[in-house]
Amino acid sequence: MRFYRVKMASGEVHIGREPEIYGHLWISKKDPTLLRWMGEEGHTCIEEIPLEYDLTEGVCQRCGGHGVERHHTSPRDIFDDPDDWPVIDLCPTHHREWHRQINEWAKGKRNNDRGQT
Repeated sequence: MRFYRVKMASGEVHIGREPEIYGHLWISKKDPTLLRWMGEEGHTCIEEIPLEYDLTEGVCQRCGGHGVERHHTSPRDIFDDPDDWPVIDLCPTHHREWHRQINEWAKGKRNNDRGQT
């Protein structure tokens, strides 16, 4: 098990865990099991966990803007194999736009599958 930190475009820090079988898992800093897991890895505070990505310095792959969010191109609730798809950097505006469009597509697909319009 490996922990890492990601500093998001907003400045918020997320904690990730990378178990070998499950792919990436985001962990809330308020999760009581985080401290136990950190102790097992020899970390005594969140700041000791390596900073893997600083997305405040990243560039949006759509518009070139600065301050990005790491984005899975295949949402877990739609695709069976989301970890097999690429991860891209998007600014918060284009990240929200992507989710709006994919949610509309998924809603239309579900309605078509049910024979609804």
